[in-house]
Amino acid sequence: MRPRWTVEDLSFEMDDDQSSDPIATLVIQAPGVVLMVMAEFSVNRFQGFMKLAKTHIHGATANGVGVANLKTIAQAVLEGMDLDEIIIEGGIRTTGACPGHIPRPFRFTRQIALTLTREGWPDLNSIAATMALSRRGLTMLAAKKTVEDLIRQSSEQAEGHAIVLLPMTDTIEAVISDLAKAGIRAIHVDHKADVDVALIRRRLKLSRRQFALWYGLEEETIKGWESGERTPDTAAKSYLRAISNRPEAVREAYAHTE
Repeated sequence: MRPRWTVEDLSFEMDDDQSSDPIATLVIQAPGVVLMVMAEFSVNRFQGFMKLAKTHIHGATANGVGVANLKTIAQAVLEGMDLDEIIIEGGIRTTGACPGHIPRPFRFTRQIALTLTREGWPDLNSIAATMALSRRGLTMLAAKKTVEDLIRQSSEQAEGHAIVLLPMTDTIEAVISDLAKAGIRAIHVDHKADVDVALIRRRLKLSRRQFALWYGLEEETIKGWESGERTPDTAAKSYLRAISNRPEAVREAYAHTE
């Protein structure tokens, strides 16, 4: 089974020795493979996209890397460069079954992660919710299943939760607004966004010592985060966001592990 990569598994570097204007070479280090992407790179910051023309990839085939891992590479670039879309146009084939053929372009769109909950939203309009998700890139079947799962969980547990990845075809605010009108509370999950630890702690009216004791953290670590001497890693940011969004539930969950 082909291993799935994460964004943290990847590193990127331009190789000047292998580049010759207008063709540049990007070296991508991934678990067990090194990819060399040779192309004409152009970035349109105003429209938020990067285009690769006359692209050749060495080191592995697309089938060898896998579609899921190709999407992970694209998402890493989109997030790292704060772009919304990558367009990859292949170079003219000189060998193989169809010499002279230009492959169809690939498009990778930036995705946004949303957590969905029905808690406190009893009047869920399943049709409107399904349409709101399908208009943003989910298939109708996937959108329908997501909403049905929320309804089922709500019936079984008095609340329902789901997480979805949507192509960034609209503003985050517009998606959240449409889902709210349909009876779903959506929260944008941005794992790279900074977390204001001091603001979270002050909002909970806790001292650093209390905050550390309640949530299983080191007081010195909290002090370092708040002073800027340290930066929470991705896992710590996720935990801090959970505390910010559901402080009582997280505290109870932590207490039950003792």
